[in-house]
Amino acid sequence: MPPRARHRRLRDLIEQQGFVAVKDVAAKFAVSEMTIRRDLDLLSRAGIVMRTHGGAVGQDQHGSELFFSTEPAFERRRLVNAAEKGRIARLAASLLPPEQTIALDVGTSNLALAMELAGRKDLRIFTNSLAAAVALLAGRGSIYLLGGQLRGPEFAIIGSTTCSQIQNYYFDRCFIGISGVTEDGFHDYIIEDSDVKRALIARSAAVTILCDSSKFNRRSLARISSLDKCTTLITDQAPTPGMHQALTAAGVEILVAEEYSNINGQK
Repeated sequence: MPPRARHRRLRDLIEQQGFVAVKDVAAKFAVSEMTIRRDLDLLSRAGIVMRTHGGAVGQDQHGSELFFSTEPAFERRRLVNAAEKGRIARLAASLLPPEQTIALDVGTSNLALAMELAGRKDLRIFTNSLAAAVALLAGRGSIYLLGGQLRGPEFAIIGSTTCSQIQNYYFDRCFIGISGVTEDGFHDYIIEDSDVKRALIARSAAVTILCDSSKFNRRSLARISSLDKCTTLITDQAPTPGMHQALTAAGVEILVAEEYSNINGQK
């Protein structure tokens, strides 16, 4: 396949999926991973895509919002900014006081957090993520799996039963995953997932959003909430100036994992 044709197909895939993984695209195009990395580096320098660990995501050339209507595959999403999500999860876990009752939402960032919390036996953890529940079983904490309809391949438990059950509990803090954040609020791909997120937010004394920097200025089908429903946002890089101003005006505490690690002498 000629380079120009390959570049067009890469752009089309990123527009459709929101991101691409180098390994998957190399196999799909029958070329080496090095070839795909060079292609993505070229598109990144042109301002068409933004490089991430193991792949690339869409990049608007004028810095305006991007819209994604469909949810990329769960395993592929785990590859995007995996190292950054790990740092976000470690910071979130380190700031969690003992003896808390918390709720974990679905998503790859919360799965990373679940792995960090697996060794904590002082917590009571509620979740609607089957994947997170399985990860937490490695520890000795009290794990409560919410009931409802199981949605694959995300392994998310959703529906009216889930939302009704949440109304019976109060949480010290919930951790919410998102697909994007704009000045208008927090967004997600799936309507039913968003219903559960809103229910968790309503029953929590504090709300932490886990958001890697690729999700800034990205909007999806369902609006979860306005910015002021969030207590703390943990990310890997500082938001863009406009996004930072909107979050600060809404009273959101912004924690940047890398900066926090540097200040506290952590690795």
